[in-house]
Amino acid sequence: MPFDTVIKPQKLTMLTTILDQHCESHNFEKDGLEREEAASFLLLLFANGVQSTERLKSALEVRKRARDHPSDYRWRTETAA
Repeated sequence: MPFDTVIKPQKLTMLTTILDQHCESHNFEKDGLEREEAASFLLLLFANGVQSTERLKSALEVRKRARDHPSDYRWRTETAA
């Protein structure tokens, strides 16, 4: 994923820590697909301006819950009678 700017070392450390904590709490394998997908999502958020540690952690958790329980997060539309 290309970036227009360089990620500063302290931000990279923050992202790595968030990813490591998330993967550890969900027992993702170090070289597994779940970790890779979480990392890609984290970088996407960061590249689009989400840089708060709490917001990044929260977004990863919501994404995980949505993947585990998709029916809880589907948009439901109702037509007016």
